[in-house]
Amino acid sequence: MISSQPILIQLLRPLGFLYGVGACIRRRLYSVFGLRSTAAIPAWVIGNLSVGGSGKTPLVIELVRRLKDKGGDGFAVATLSRGYGRKSKGFYRVTECDSAKFGDEPSELYATLVSNSGVGVFVGENRVEALAIIKSEGFDLALLDDGMQHLPLEAKGYILTTDYAKLPDRDFCMPAGRLREFMGCTEAVDFIVVTKCPGDLVDSHFLEMRLRLQSLLKVDLRVEFDKRILFVGQGLAFSTVSRNEGKLTDVKLSVDGNSLGECFAVAGVVGGEGVVAGWKHFIPIVGYKIYTDHFTFERRHIQNWVVEMRQKGILNFVCTRKDWMRIFPFIDDFGCEIQFIVVNTTPVLLEPMDDFEFLLKEILKK
Repeated sequence: MISSQPILIQLLRPLGFLYGVGACIRRRLYSVFGLRSTAAIPAWVIGNLSVGGSGKTPLVIELVRRLKDKGGDGFAVATLSRGYGRKSKGFYRVTECDSAKFGDEPSELYATLVSNSGVGVFVGENRVEALAIIKSEGFDLALLDDGMQHLPLEAKGYILTTDYAKLPDRDFCMPAGRLREFMGCTEAVDFIVVTKCPGDLVDSHFLEMRLRLQSLLKVDLRVEFDKRILFVGQGLAFSTVSRNEGKLTDVKLSVDGNSLGECFAVAGVVGGEGVVAGWKHFIPIVGYKIYTDHFTFERRHIQNWVVEMRQKGILNFVCTRKDWMRIFPFIDDFGCEIQFIVVNTTPVLLEPMDDFEFLLKEILKK
């Protein structure tokens, strides 16, 4: 039987073309009429060209930690997000794990980075105004989790993340594909980070992808495409949970899973089935549920999980860090006997550390 997907894509391509043209015209108008404002504070955007998860938030976390270390004592780093999916509006400093008020990713950033002094997590739709307030609060640098298409802001630098399995040069604009803009009409960027790469890539693979993607770099930076297009794999880290505040504490698990009993897992992210399959190499999962990305969990979902766990005698609950932000408000519904393990995705650099050091130096450059 012939798949209908390629036929559907062909039918949708004219709509995708119109969508791309509209996005291109909008970007050109902002440029021609000088409608973009420079950020009040050195600001770098970590964004993508496609819809769906591309590993932005784990990269932001890794960059904040490394930049804070390199900046030294007194150096203050802020993150700023729109707060996708939140029910509130306006500018806030994130002070707790509350996905309804702040959004999933800002709550995730708070839970992971709050223990680092000199790090602030903020949300705000108007990035230009938000960055002015962040500067007034004494921060030296801001990283924006998403914002490649937020045209009112002209940031100091741009880092594009793209999924290894879904590179943009062979994709189409929505709704035929996943692109938000044409490759030739998007923000020219300073760095590209190809995420979720397999660990067995060789030099010829790296070169091929760099040649395919170099046109996305700013014109004067393309001569350095060998060190401005980086590749990271996907590692896993594990955290336990503070029941009072939802803060996360790193924990070591044995690779064979013997440090844990049987586990029940939940994944409400892109590619959830594959995510859980990967977890099974590390932890003994005997039951699980898959949901769509940014799924809104309700008390009835938690109650159903707990019933299933008790029927099977399972005492360990496992979920992604992003999902935990929406599950945490219902923590008391689990019962005090259940142990929580939050799985964190971490970027693993596949090439010499010098390339990542170059990225950090460029971000910190005055």
